[in-house]
Amino acid sequence: GVRGIQGVWCHEAGYSRAFTVVSIKQTHAGHAVQVAHLAAQLPEAVFGGKYVVVVDEDIDPTSLEDVVWAICSRTDPVKSIAFIPDASGINLDPMVEHGEETRLEEIRMSRALIYACRPMDRLLRGTFPRVVESSPEVRESVRKKAGMSRYSMSFSASGTGFATSRAAAADCWLRITVGRSRSR
Repeated sequence: GVRGIQGVWCHEAGYSRAFTVVSIKQTHAGHAVQVAHLAAQLPEAVFGGKYVVVVDEDIDPTSLEDVVWAICSRTDPVKSIAFIPDASGINLDPMVEHGEETRLEEIRMSRALIYACRPMDRLLRGTFPRVVESSPEVRESVRKKAGMSRYSMSFSASGTGFATSRAAAADCWLRITVGRSRSR
């Protein structure tokens, strides 16, 4: 098996297998690449798999917010996204074109692999910036000043309500405001 796997989550928004996140504790250069390719081609992932995101162990793979944050802060799109063209596909995917007589074995679709991990060389040298976030007290204070509830910056439970632009701006401000720092 592959060392360092900390957690795996197939997100509901990706109809189970279409969006998979794997959390790893990196042990060597290329570890995230290895894990992404293997995860994208496992029998369980081949049928309906579309996106595999590999994150560091400090990222909760069940939290889309954490995963998107890792993608935004730990990737260089040119270097951190790879594609597997013509992998096995699924006829339930609306992007896959097929006719009535198309056999399942004929269906092909691509996979996207996103390596949202800190670069191993910078991790080993200690040169990758530490995560800086505001303390819970500062975050709560800003939410109160902006007139937001604790949960106003999230999607609704049904997944249909979107955060307001004011809430999104406040959350962005909270992410970049220097507060109590901690290493992630």
